Amino acid sequence: GEVEKILSMRFNRTVRIVGAGRTDAGVHARGSAFHFDCFKGELLDDSSIQHLQHSMNRMLQKEIIVWNLQQAPLATIHTTSNGTTATFPWHVIYYSQRKLYSYRICTSPAMDPLERYTRHHVDWGNVNISLLNETLHKFEGTHDFRAFSGAVEQKQKKEQKSVNTVRTVYQVSLVEESQGLYRIDILLKGALYKMIRNMVGTAIDVAREGMSP
Repeated sequence: GEVEKILSMRFNRTVRIVGAGRTDAGVHARGSAFHFDCFKGELLDDSSIQHLQHSMNRMLQKEIIVWNLQQAPLATIHTTSNGTTATFPWHVIYYSQRKLYSYRICTSPAMDPLERYTRHHVDWGNVNISLLNETLHKFEGTHDFRAFSGAVEQKQKKEQKSVNTVRTVYQVSLVEESQGLYRIDILLKGALYKMIRNMVGTAIDVAREGMSP
């Protein structure tokens, strides 16, 4: 990726990053965390870290900004089930607490063309907003989201093991930003491949067709 390319240039070696999550094609991410490993002596203090952040932002494409670059927390000691202790280094995936997905839609007959890259225009039928809100709340809680995921069978075949498709959705909110403009916020621990976009698309179909949620 672009960040790996710039880091590799800065350190004059191959640098791999680990992201807290991934996004589907065409999806924007704000506040997405990642980590990468350094050799001893490469980043000595806060000043050199801030200098790295500044230089990365000058080299990266304008669509990407690195913010709040800092040294990762120290390794933590955990007690295992058999009573022994083990040391675990900080890891961006395992220490990620929650993720917030936001989908913006327009239900008006016409949408501002300047928002075409960040908002979906639902222009193929009336949307019952009350029914949309009711449907979205059905996703809250712990459920098996296999029906909303993509490529589960292919992944199971490739990895030769079953895939756990149970996920917990903490909260779903439908926010009216302006007349005919809405934002769907979905807060959860983690999602399956294409799970969120399929949930939102299904909810909109229910609200448009008047089907029972």
